[in-house]
Amino acid sequence: MKELAHKATFGDPEDRPEIFRKGVSLVGAAKFETLEAEFLDPETGTGNISHGYTFGAFGVIVEIDPGTGVVQVVDAAICEDVGKLINPKLLEGQTQGGIIHGLGEILLEEMVYDSNGNLENGSLVDYHLPTAADVPMITKIDELENPDPSTSHGQKGAGECSTVPVPAAIANAVYDATGIRFFEGPLTPRHVLPRLVEAGLTEL
Repeated sequence: MKELAHKATFGDPEDRPEIFRKGVSLVGAAKFETLEAEFLDPETGTGNISHGYTFGAFGVIVEIDPGTGVVQVVDAAICEDVGKLINPKLLEGQTQGGIIHGLGEILLEEMVYDSNGNLENGSLVDYHLPTAADVPMITKIDELENPDPSTSHGQKGAGECSTVPVPAAIANAVYDATGIRFFEGPLTPRHVLPRLVEAGLTEL
């Protein structure tokens, strides 16, 4: 393979069949299947695609300013099945970072395009990422140890579980507070305030 790749990249095109003189594509395909995981069956769409699964629960309290449409997270709590807890401080930081990532997705980060499909806010001057001023102090973190028998030390993946539920949890909290169901994000004031006006919850 090494010799073939070198020849395809650096070899003299004149040494190749005419059909390949303008370029050669090398494409390889392989898959690795373990005893704990299996690939999806293309006919049924079912399978067990992971060594282990992690589970968790996330709760959030929000405040909505009826005059501006600003949604602010005032408190958050999470519990995650981490398998075997190996590095508590690292996990705490990863969990906090995951939650903040999710907050950015649902409350701040919006790509704006013009009618020609050109991105209008392609720099950090116009595209707002979460900062310390945008998030609460996230300290209500609980780890549930449920060691996984298929990994080296019983560990499980951690991080996704602190990111994935955040947008839905915040949208649900906004619904609980206002009775308004949002199906698209982010929940920026320019999207939230008009809906508050429509619902008679505020006046402009």
